[in-house]
Amino acid sequence: MSFTEVCAATRQASEDAHLVFADQCLAAVLLPTEQGWFMQAGFGPCDHEAMFFDTLSSAADWVQERFAE
Repeated sequence: MSFTEVCAATRQASEDAHLVFADQCLAAVLLPTEQGWFMQAGFGPCDHEAMFFDTLSSAADWVQERFAE
């Protein structure tokens, strides 16, 4: 499980984002919110809609669980 900080382009500017990798595969794209982290996109076992996480650690745990199934 690893995170890579990137800059995501938006219509108005850009914002911080994190790419989440599991088993060397892109699993999710997380964007920061006032409440924590929003999963903008999930891939493979992480393909779910409207996921919010309090912390990056909780997001990592969730992704790891999906890939363990």
